[in-house]
Amino acid sequence: REIFTHGLDAVRPDNLIRTCTTLENVPAQDQVILDCKGINGSGKLIFSRNGTLWVFGFGKAVLPMLNALHTILSPFVHLKGQLNVPFGSQSDVHYEHITIFSAAKHNLPDDNSVKGTNEMLKKIHHVPPGEPILFLVTGGGSALFVQPATGITLSEYLTTVKLLSRKGASIQGGKLLQHISKDSSILVLLISDVIGDDISVIACGPTVPDDTTYHQCWDIITRYQLNESLPASIHKHFQLGLTNEATKSLSQPDSSLTNIQHVLMATNSTALDACERYGMEFQRFKIHRISTPVCNSVDIESSAIMNWITSLLPKDREPICILAGGEPVVEVRGTGSGGRNQELALWIAKMLHEKLDESIKREYEIIFLSGGTDGQDGPTDAAGAIADTNTWQMAEQCGMNPAFLLENNDSNSFWKVFDSGKYLLAPGLTGTNVMDVQIILIRKRT
Repeated sequence: REIFTHGLDAVRPDNLIRTCTTLENVPAQDQVILDCKGINGSGKLIFSRNGTLWVFGFGKAVLPMLNALHTILSPFVHLKGQLNVPFGSQSDVHYEHITIFSAAKHNLPDDNSVKGTNEMLKKIHHVPPGEPILFLVTGGGSALFVQPATGITLSEYLTTVKLLSRKGASIQGGKLLQHISKDSSILVLLISDVIGDDISVIACGPTVPDDTTYHQCWDIITRYQLNESLPASIHKHFQLGLTNEATKSLSQPDSSLTNIQHVLMATNSTALDACERYGMEFQRFKIHRISTPVCNSVDIESSAIMNWITSLLPKDREPICILAGGEPVVEVRGTGSGGRNQELALWIAKMLHEKLDESIKREYEIIFLSGGTDGQDGPTDAAGAIADTNTWQMAEQCGMNPAFLLENNDSNSFWKVFDSGKYLLAPGLTGTNVMDVQIILIRKRT
């Protein structure tokens, strides 16, 4: 848990803003320059002293980002705008000219998400041409900034997203640029929660031009054999698009909007780097960093993780720490409650029990943690769970049926009950999001 916590601290927005941004006052020109240095380069936003800086954002980390930015910016500029944040994350801080809109109570778009999006677009339309805009975009933004096309209900949109997500398809957007004056200077600060850290995928990439065509999207739908499962309104929308706008992109961004910079402030690697430093310097672990992202189905990933464990068992008394990150996929078969991290941990508990030789269990202590850096694993209050070589057997001895719960995708029910929830990872909403972290500790028993 300590290693995981240090990984979280490294990607907390207040720490990132403090270490990545500087403010330069230019009295001669009555200007102030916000300079942000990120993983993919740097970006600058120039604004008039005592003028207006518009701030818009959506995602799990944008409110603490604003709190940190407000501290350094408010003495020099008037901040206006709106943030769309997850329900339950709103702080006690109130801003006179910045609306904080809560939505997506269960990490999915809801009616408040659509309402908040419409309100934000109204504000964006009222930004005077030429005034600077700062966008804050982080993971979770796709549930907070959503506007289904005309004729499509939110329920129909969600049905389609769930169908695609269950097949492992990614969802992209890009239409936000249509609503912004071409004269505006724009700086976008991002925290990545996607594998590969492609800025066009973070929160579905609303600030990135998207040239995807209807034909390309329909090819994905047919590849996954979903064309017969789509709601009628979605099917009609695509058929009209395929017929009338086959060569056009879905976004049609304004190509004249060129004064836009994207700065990537943190990724999953940022958290893993911090875990590595703490594990090596303070816990004296020998670190093994897995470069391949954890992104396949949880059953496949559990087999890969078991291979890491058996191949890296220490020969001496020096303990080892295996670090990995990503976002595994759960194929929903049952009706239970859980998330990818809790289910992966339950799979590892099963594999440690069934696949690991008894002599290895006697000789080594093996602990596995999988946790979401946002503090929320699926529609639950937990971030993940911790498993060890005794978890599965102890659960069965206590009268639990972990095999049934795993088959029913009911991992949260397991971890809440098992040993009174002792092995449930529940830090609460963290205010950040850089996917998931997996930590494996192996040491010889004394």
